[in-house]
Amino acid sequence: MDLPGAAYLTSLAGLSVAFVGFSTIAIAFLNVTHGRLSSQHIAYVRIFVTHGLSAVAFALLPILLRLLGLDSDVIWRLSSTLFAATALVLLWSAFTMRRRHALPFPPRVITNFAIGVVIFVLAALNAVGALFDPYVGPYAVAVTFLLVISALIFVENLAEFLQLRTR
Repeated sequence: MDLPGAAYLTSLAGLSVAFVGFSTIAIAFLNVTHGRLSSQHIAYVRIFVTHGLSAVAFALLPILLRLLGLDSDVIWRLSSTLFAATALVLLWSAFTMRRRHALPFPPRVITNFAIGVVIFVLAALNAVGALFDPYVGPYAVAVTFLLVISALIFVENLAEFLQLRTR
């Protein structure tokens, strides 16, 4: 009952948990030492924590489905379907958050959204088996993107969090 990519996905889950834990502690420390976070900063924190925890859940999902006795084809189709649906919600919520807080859409944000759409399409293609048979590769790329985008959001906004002290 071996699942291709299980070791990678388990490692990714562990890395995601470590990232979310570290970043949450760092933001809590900044909040205590630099004063209260604005609603905009809290929205950024919510986005990168949500993406990081989603990466954990999606990294472990195929392993759980294998433990339930499902075949690989069903595992990758179901996991990719759930990922694609969640990715669409995450993309939409990040977009509406930026609009709600009147945040600009610089090229790096547009690039992140564009890559997010490509990842959504990749997961959807993996779910339906169009162009290629469902497999761990596209799914692993998609879940890895969740962690990468979470880390990018954290790093991109860390400078803003640190500037709270100088304002």
